[in-house]
Amino acid sequence: MNDTGIGTSNAFQGGPAREMHLSRGTEDGLARTPLEGFFFGWLAMVPMVVGALLGALLPGRAGRGVVMATRLWGGGLLCFLSGVHRGYSFREKGGPLPGEIGGMLAIFAPGMLSLLVPFRRLSLLMLTAGYAATAAIDTQSARRGEAPRFFARLRPVQMAVPVTAFGALFWRYRRSSGNGPRPTRP
Repeated sequence: MNDTGIGTSNAFQGGPAREMHLSRGTEDGLARTPLEGFFFGWLAMVPMVVGALLGALLPGRAGRGVVMATRLWGGGLLCFLSGVHRGYSFREKGGPLPGEIGGMLAIFAPGMLSLLVPFRRLSLLMLTAGYAATAAIDTQSARRGEAPRFFARLRPVQMAVPVTAFGALFWRYRRSSGNGPRPTRP
């Protein structure tokens, strides 16, 4: 402890830093998903599954509210995944490759636009497309060595969850003008 009562690491005192690591930092070469990547990767999918189910089953305002919350989660997570993709490009000697920047933008744009557009169907369509793009882009990046190898196995299966969830919600509201389902005619 220092005189403020706050503990400091040895790095600030000239010694080696003591940090807790969940993995050994060798994830790039792993063909299997590390435990923490598996846990956090799948945990992030749960709100989309629950949101899609409740959004499809709950009537009226409650269902629309759940869909809005699920859209916000999905858009925010898609923007985060674009940042993950961008982060891997920082390792490139000489700077990121044009394809890496393009891949990041192909993931970021639908995520950000899904948060900004007021039309539910368009937002759901953007989210479906953005997660499908993430599956394709991250899988190819892993095969080229631009992302951890385990992404080649994880991303197609993992991204199938939001593609299915948002695709189902889009289908649920397919006849909607953006303000809710149209009444059926007798």
